[in-house]
Amino acid sequence: MRVTLRHRTAWRTLIGFEAHDGPLPGALQDVHDLMEAQGVTAGMALMSDDDPALVVGWASVFVLAAEAVTAVDLTSSFDSHPAAVSSTTARTQHTPLGQARRQSHERAVDMPSDMTRVPRTVVMTHVLWTWSVTRPEDGDTTPPWTVALSSESPSPHPADAVIPLVDELALGLTLDDTGPEPTPPTMQREGP
Repeated sequence: MRVTLRHRTAWRTLIGFEAHDGPLPGALQDVHDLMEAQGVTAGMALMSDDDPALVVGWASVFVLAAEAVTAVDLTSSFDSHPAAVSSTTARTQHTPLGQARRQSHERAVDMPSDMTRVPRTVVMTHVLWTWSVTRPEDGDTTPPWTVALSSESPSPHPADAVIPLVDELALGLTLDDTGPEPTPPTMQREGP
């Protein structure tokens, strides 16, 4: 299975695309290491226009075997997350990858201050898109894959500037079924 993610050049790819030589600059290495520890399939960071060393948000794509983790598991966990400090908004939406559920809320998260240049406990705007992906050509209606696009943006960066870019990622995410296991993502860039 090949993951294709269309995105604007404002996103800096970190995991699952091209190899990087040596450590990444600034907070990017911290975000990269966090994503690597989480086992993401593909990961990107959004940098500040005003300060190129400042990470203003990041997004991770997970492709998981549905027998291990279902979309319902992820959405239920999101709804009841203990760090949430706001109510969760949710909607369903049709995307090129199929029917998706989109949830968002704010969380209080402890982070290293050198990653965000804000106090250690920060409020994050968290957005989660989830899909159950089937293989209709097999005649099997049981989803073999759960796909999730998870993003976080730490305050004081305006969430309304970051979230539309995350939603664009979700609408540009496609999977090509080329085998039983996920293969490294391919990347396509669109827009400025």
